[in-house]
Amino acid sequence: MKIGITFDTMEDYNGIDTSQYCDFASLTSISFLKKQFELAGFDVELIGTYEKLSNLIYSKKLSVDYIYNTAEGLQSRNREGLVPALLEANKIPYIGSDAYSLSLSLNKYHTKLLAKSIGIPTPPSTLIYLYDSVSEIKRKLQQLSFPIIVKPNYEGSSMGIYYTETAEDAYYKIRENQKVYRQEILCETYIDGMEITVPVIGMGKDTKAVGVVEFYYNNCKPLFLFTSNAKHYADIRCREAILPLETINMLKKHSESIHNFLGCRDINRIDFRVSSKGDIYFLEANPLPALDPEGSFCCAAKIQEISFPELLKKIVKFAEKRYHDINYK
Repeated sequence: MKIGITFDTMEDYNGIDTSQYCDFASLTSISFLKKQFELAGFDVELIGTYEKLSNLIYSKKLSVDYIYNTAEGLQSRNREGLVPALLEANKIPYIGSDAYSLSLSLNKYHTKLLAKSIGIPTPPSTLIYLYDSVSEIKRKLQQLSFPIIVKPNYEGSSMGIYYTETAEDAYYKIRENQKVYRQEILCETYIDGMEITVPVIGMGKDTKAVGVVEFYYNNCKPLFLFTSNAKHYADIRCREAILPLETINMLKKHSESIHNFLGCRDINRIDFRVSSKGDIYFLEANPLPALDPEGSFCCAAKIQEISFPELLKKIVKFAEKRYHDINYK
């Protein structure tokens, strides 16, 4: 079987100021992913961006069995759904969630509302619109207990995330993010505790949380805030979370539930904070997760005592089953 990998790097957006954006793949991480798929027994073709994929399709030069998409796109709330939409329109099989699930989950506030609707706790939050007046922003902030987190509503990799302790500081950070990202700004109460992520694979009745992972500082202290710098530099590590069994099981249950409720497929990463009192708070779903050597999926594979290539095989098999079993779609 031959798998094509779609991805985008910062260099793919020449002419656009990308200094405030972090949702790009590095060639090192893509090379790692290619090698892992090859170790799993697949032939691999590195395709690149939406535009490169589109050119291959319409020139009839695309020759793969499945696409594994990691292309994030830029400056659009639908950016993560562009590649799946193109593939679906051209009846090309792919691994992972469709355009609808990707676009829905990219909207952090809407995803939180959906999680809450099925009984999954999430921090109190409010959404600031570009057209909100000063008085309306202040009114919304008064609904939250400080400290609060301020961040763009549909960006990834912790872009534009700020910890604020006063309404004045929050207002300043909201305006700063609006200027940079030109979108709604999510404000939510900060949860002091552990940064937890749960890798999920499969779909429907075959959905499985494959581990509960904690991210922490090199000095073994709990992660205060998952910033872009923390995600892209060697400040942090991940390990199997040490929590009561009841909490572990509830994190897995919540992760599998929101994965299926959003209609996600094959692969996902669900993020939480667990407070010092042991309370669970859902943060967001990431059905387009980075797969790198220090990431949660490699950590989850170790927890399950399987190799990372073996985990990739399982993910591919879910996609194969979906395309070959009409009752599974």
